[in-house]
Amino acid sequence: MDEEIFQKFCAFFGLATCSPDLEGPGLSPAARQDILAAFGIDGSDEEALARSLVDLQWQAWRQVVEPVLVVTEKTEPLSFTIRLPEESSGQPLQWTLTEENGETHAGDVTPAKMPVTGRAEFNGTGYVAVQLSLSVALPCGYHRLALAAGQSDLAGPAAGCLVIVTPGTCSVPPGLQGQTRIWGISCRVDTLSSGRNWGAGDFSD
Repeated sequence: MDEEIFQKFCAFFGLATCSPDLEGPGLSPAARQDILAAFGIDGSDEEALARSLVDLQWQAWRQVVEPVLVVTEKTEPLSFTIRLPEESSGQPLQWTLTEENGETHAGDVTPAKMPVTGRAEFNGTGYVAVQLSLSVALPCGYHRLALAAGQSDLAGPAAGCLVIVTPGTCSVPPGLQGQTRIWGISCRVDTLSSGRNWGAGDFSD
């Protein structure tokens, strides 16, 4: 299997190709085949593999916005990337943000006036990725973003996403609040191992 194509697949799916501590042998050819098979991809034919990668990249560029956007509370402006055919980037894009409690925010932007973060071409059609910034501060919760354009077909889930707003910090025990500090031994759970847990144990090991 071509190493470059495999690495591109792993980058596309967000897969690590080595152990967390960067030690130990790399993935065997059989393991690579199994990884690709889990995504419904035949890794035995390199030409088909290359075509599958292009198809996946094209599908990603045809998706206007990522399915889920995660930000921390008090993040303003709300910034995210959208992708669309370059020929339609000059048309105004209407957006609607519906908060978990039903409150809505709406406005319009022109993608062609936004900062460009990437370009691609598939089947003769040019696509552009731009960074949108909306002056909205959302509370913690699960909210919905919808996008629509005048003459462009942006209907469907590809033109909307779930916006998850998380707290700025996790819950902090009283002993760690303020300037106090607790000393102790630190150990990553995923590096623990025992006779019953081989490299992915818990603190009982």
